Amino acid sequence: MKKIILSLSILFLITGNVFSAGSSSSDDNAKTKSNYEKAVAHIKVAKKHEKKGKLEKANKRYVKPTDKIKQ
Repeated sequence: MKKIILSLSILFLITGNVFSAGSSSSDDNAKTKSNYEKAVAHIKVAKKHEKKGKLEKANKRYVKPTDKIKQ
């Protein structure tokens, strides 16, 4: 009886660690953006700042995409 209890408890301890860590790879790819996508987002925001007349903020936003694309 002790052998059965001992073997079952060891079995549960081993299988419990298998499921404890890990992540699905499909979710990770959806969350990350490429440098190109980040650059496009900066340009869109810069265009909005230009329309509002905030040229200094727009110029700062136009500099960031060029750094992202060069990498």
